[in-house]
Amino acid sequence: MTQGTTPDALLLLLEEELRLLRAGAFADLPALVAQKEKLLAAMSPLAPQNTAKLKELALRNQRALKASLEGVRAAQRRLRAIGTAAQGFTSYDTRGKSQAISAECRSIEKRA
Repeated sequence: MTQGTTPDALLLLLEEELRLLRAGAFADLPALVAQKEKLLAAMSPLAPQNTAKLKELALRNQRALKASLEGVRAAQRRLRAIGTAAQGFTSYDTRGKSQAISAECRSIEKRA
């Protein structure tokens, strides 16, 4: 990142954060947090137009981070479902009694 004024450096950092989120490079995000904290600590009061732009970019990144987190959680749920299905499932007979069908069960009745 090029050195510039603190608001400009923070704008560039927020753009980099979004790029990393879109690329799925989550392991690189903690380093950006430290850089953002350092820049925010060094920042003096900003002009309203700079504040509005920084707020807009921060909110955009917050939405992207939330969407990424939801995607990771959805993938975790799917992997759990696949793992559970691989172990077998529960079915019901004609009387409504539940019965476990294991993945090892090879005798499936086929009806015409």
